[in-house]
Amino acid sequence: MKKYPYVIFSPHFGKLPKYFKLWVHSCSYNKNFLFIVFTDCHVDGALPDNVLVYNIKFEEMKKKIQQKLDFKISLDNPYKLCDYKPLFGYLFDEFLNQAKYWGHCDMDLIFGDIEKFLPSLDFDKISHLGHLSLYRNTPQIRAAFSLSSPHAVTFKDILASHVNFAFDEDPEYGINAIFASHNLSIFPYEKSVAEISPIHLNFVLNHRDYPHITHEFGDFIFSFESGKVYGCSLKNGQIEKREVSYIHLQKRSMQNLLSQIPEKFLITYSLFRNWEEPTKHTILSSLPKYPKISSFCTLLKVKKKTAPKRIARIVESYRMRLNKKI
Repeated sequence: MKKYPYVIFSPHFGKLPKYFKLWVHSCSYNKNFLFIVFTDCHVDGALPDNVLVYNIKFEEMKKKIQQKLDFKISLDNPYKLCDYKPLFGYLFDEFLNQAKYWGHCDMDLIFGDIEKFLPSLDFDKISHLGHLSLYRNTPQIRAAFSLSSPHAVTFKDILASHVNFAFDEDPEYGINAIFASHNLSIFPYEKSVAEISPIHLNFVLNHRDYPHITHEFGDFIFSFESGKVYGCSLKNGQIEKREVSYIHLQKRSMQNLLSQIPEKFLITYSLFRNWEEPTKHTILSSLPKYPKISSFCTLLKVKKKTAPKRIARIVESYRMRLNKKI
């Protein structure tokens, strides 16, 4: 097998995203990256050389992870795998094959040129966010998850709990807090990403100065053009086009109108559609008709889904701290 400088793991159990093939297509342009998918889904059709699919049942994956750890874990549903992402380099080290970096990513992304936005210097970790992070492939960094935490809640507490703690990105007791407390370097790769706010119907960009978020409002569409992703917006009546490393479509229902996988296509707030050169008319005609009302409904839907998880996390962490004091 070819040796890849970057190996990225993407487990997915349950139904694949509707635009899985577009995700794969965007992976194919990143020739120095090997994407490894663990899934219980059947994937039909040819795959590019740098995308490998391993069929495995969720229970088998759970057993594989348990065998590598010396305490009883909790892994009752696929979503809980988010807490295991910082361990992937340790859990799946047999796939690394002298890679310079290993990492993890989600499938609600369309990649542009990932490597173009990487730092010229080596960092221990690249990006603070869980939807794509890279870790330097050394024994120390592969085991960094097990280093002492500045928080009373440890990685063992998190992995033994049924609650999802967002260990892959939470600023308080996640992997980033461990890196910071041990003076391990993190490059803010998230600054190159088009991270779309999940609580607005139209495209609103989340800008990260980790852990803080600011929103950029505007009239946006995005384009995929032969392995590159661009954001197109109207500024003072003129079209402004800027390249991003990838677009993250978190918690967004997208309809795919593409009959085949083209080299170029447009990404609007709810559609993947056929390519046309972005113009003022193209952008304005692609916007939702009632964005404020629709965004309010979207906000309620997202909050209804995420609030119970956040409350459970707070309650569980409090219970853990209380037990340690007793």
